[in-house]
Amino acid sequence: MNKETTVLNEFLEAYRKPAFGALPKAQIDAFVVRILRERNEIKGDDIWNLIEDLKISSGRARSIVYNMSLQKMQDAKEIDREIINFLKAPNYESKDKEFYLDVENPLIIDRIKCVLRENKAIADGSFSPNIIRLSHKAFLVLVRKYDDKKELEALEKELSKEFKGKVIDINTQDVLLDVMKLIAGIVANRAGEKFVDYIELFWSNRKEFISKCKTCFAEVKDLPLFNHRRKK
Repeated sequence: MNKETTVLNEFLEAYRKPAFGALPKAQIDAFVVRILRERNEIKGDDIWNLIEDLKISSGRARSIVYNMSLQKMQDAKEIDREIINFLKAPNYESKDKEFYLDVENPLIIDRIKCVLRENKAIADGSFSPNIIRLSHKAFLVLVRKYDDKKELEALEKELSKEFKGKVIDINTQDVLLDVMKLIAGIVANRAGEKFVDYIELFWSNRKEFISKCKTCFAEVKDLPLFNHRRKK
C-alpha cells in the first residue's frame, strides 16, 4: 500500500467517524493537501508553497499546516523531534538581548510555549504569528530541554573547568546562561562581530565556541554581573 492510499484511507475513515460528513472543513482541507502532496501536485507543506500553489491566504495556509501536523502527530515526542531538528539549524536573529525565532509550524510554536511555561519562562509571539521572541533565559531553557544531554554536560564541564577560579565561580546549572550573558555584553562593544555568530558556533562547532568564549573571558577583568555567584 503506497503512501497516497494510506493517507486517502485515513481521510475516508476520519470522514465517516463519528458520523458521515461531520469532519470539520479545516481537517478536510488538511487531508486534501496531504493527498495532493503525496501525488506531487504540491511542492511541499511550507506556508508559502501552499499560498503559491493553492492561491490561498497566509492565515488559511497556516491553519492547514497546523491541522496536518495534528493529523500526523502521535504524541508530544513527535513534535519534540521536530523541534530538535529545528534547533540544529534555527532561523533566528539576536537583538537587544533577545532571540527572535522564525517558526512556520504553529503547532511547534504551541509546543515551545508549553515547554517554556513548564520551566517558568515565556515566549512572546504577540506581534507576529510565526515569530517568537525569547529572552536569553528562555532560549537556554529550550537548549537544556532538547539538546543532547551528554554533549551538553560535556560542554558545561569543559566551560566550568576552563573558567572556574579564573573569572567566575559557576555551577553547571547556570554556566550557559552566565556565558551567554557575558558574551552578549562583550560583543555588543565590538565592531563587526555579532552575538548571533557565537550562537551559530554553539550549534555547529562546540570546540571553536569554547575557544571564542576563552577569548571573551580573557578580556574581562571585573565581572560584577557574576558576583552573586562567587563563593564567599
